[in-house]
Amino acid sequence: MWESAAIWGLMAVAVYGAISATASIIALFRSLHQRGGLVTYLVLVKDQAERVEGVVRTLAAEQAGTLLLADLGSADESAAILERLALDFDQARMLGPINPGRQTTIAAALAVAETPLVVIVDLSKDMGEKGKT
Repeated sequence: MWESAAIWGLMAVAVYGAISATASIIALFRSLHQRGGLVTYLVLVKDQAERVEGVVRTLAAEQAGTLLLADLGSADESAAILERLALDFDQARMLGPINPGRQTTIAAALAVAETPLVVIVDLSKDMGEKGKT
């Protein structure tokens, strides 16, 4: 019984820590946004046609900052969706067909970013598979 209570106690502390960290990150992004959009969001996409439009539209609706959109060689219609969204939103811009890999794409984004903070939103297939619940 004592061991079970200890495990539940540790789980409660872990959950509280995760919630606190998430709240801190949200507060940081809000404060950056209120100071004039000092954030660039780099949205990396690979084979995520079903997710990408919702994510980009959410970021654009929040006017969270500049959006750099990059396809990492999708086999589905992700690249076409990104190109269309780049035309739909003034703050969005498509990074050209780079496709040699994640690190090269990130380096190219950092070279053109005009803000001191770049947040990477990774919607690649590998990330999606690992993140599924």
